Amino acid sequence: MKQWDFGVIVRLPVVIVDSGGTAVDPTEVYFSYTAIALGVATTYTYSVSGITRTAAGHYYVDIDTRESSGEYKWRFYSTGTYQAAVTGKFYVHPNEVN
Repeated sequence: MKQWDFGVIVRLPVVIVDSGGTAVDPTEVYFSYTAIALGVATTYTYSVSGITRTAAGHYYVDIDTRESSGEYKWRFYSTGTYQAAVTGKFYVHPNEVN
């Protein structure tokens, strides 16, 4: 599991590909994450906010870790044409200096 210091911006990228390995744009892209210590899920939708597209099939989300220390769980997923999903987690070390 990747580990980060409290207060950094963690960039989480994803590339969505078709069965031939070509990067493609699905009908819709979503991203959901939970800072486990807070227990509240946050969900972004590409067409609304929070998800940035850099090229066909290439997306990313930036997470501000000032929200909480501890474990974060996340999931990118797409719907419609080119359905896909990828999950992960990372750990944020507590703020040792106030």
